[in-house]
Amino acid sequence: MQFSYGSGPSIPDKPRIGARIPGAWIQRTSDLRDLIDQVAKAGAGGIRLDLGGAIDPLTLSQTGRREIATAFRSREIPLLALGSGLRKALDEPENHEARLARVQDLARLAGDLGARALILPSGDPAKPVPAEAVPTMALLSPLLGGEIRLKNPNKDPLLRTNVLEESLEFLASLATRQGLLPLLDPGSFATGLLWERLQGPGLGSLGLVWDPATQLAAGRRPIAFFTQYPEILTRELFITGRDWLQSQAQEAQPGTGDVDWQELLIRLGTAGFDGFVVAHGSNGLELAAFTRALMGLGQP
Repeated sequence: MQFSYGSGPSIPDKPRIGARIPGAWIQRTSDLRDLIDQVAKAGAGGIRLDLGGAIDPLTLSQTGRREIATAFRSREIPLLALGSGLRKALDEPENHEARLARVQDLARLAGDLGARALILPSGDPAKPVPAEAVPTMALLSPLLGGEIRLKNPNKDPLLRTNVLEESLEFLASLATRQGLLPLLDPGSFATGLLWERLQGPGLGSLGLVWDPATQLAAGRRPIAFFTQYPEILTRELFITGRDWLQSQAQEAQPGTGDVDWQELLIRLGTAGFDGFVVAHGSNGLELAAFTRALMGLGQP
């Protein structure tokens, strides 16, 4: 189930390249087979399959699950991870218990399909600042021209961080029971903060998703992050192979945006990373083109 490793000699190499297939593109198993063939020809060595369309634990029959698993086995290309498609992150207090039950269903689906991992949005990994460290403004009484401010408990940072802690403990237990790797995706929140949260006791069975393009769009620098946290390669790491063009505020083909993918891939290879960088695209043709672009980058 290894996506990466952090030991052994530092010999320049290239990370493996995968491709993401959204479930919304799939209405029947033949659609999936065609897409697998398309990205495999482009060089993809593994697939991330996202929830949507025909890929849903509530509608996909046992026969359909077996057909999808067979589609991957027959083409000898691994299903690396199932994208959960959760609309709310794991730090969201509202409907928290129902969300964890949904995660349990998704884990069963991932296992049935033969996926090695399940990708889940973490939410904000930042721990709240103690109340005594935050200066407060004096509020006037409404009778003196002030305003009544009703507190929304779902926005309470302490509550959210406690909910995230409960979620991480649940996922660690789920990983132990089912042998499935939960991969936490912070999205535009700081990946470094999530990395630090996962150093807690009992959370070694959880992995990370690192999306350099989204981090760049949020004002962070991917190369600087990798330099600051080289030990992150000791954690199971799944890298999103998107690029971001800041001047136009839009995604771009890998190698044509502001993420220095060539430098990043060389650094990852030199550090011994043999995990997957997974291409994204808005349609099958673009996905194949972006997969080929990543394949061509990172030459030492």
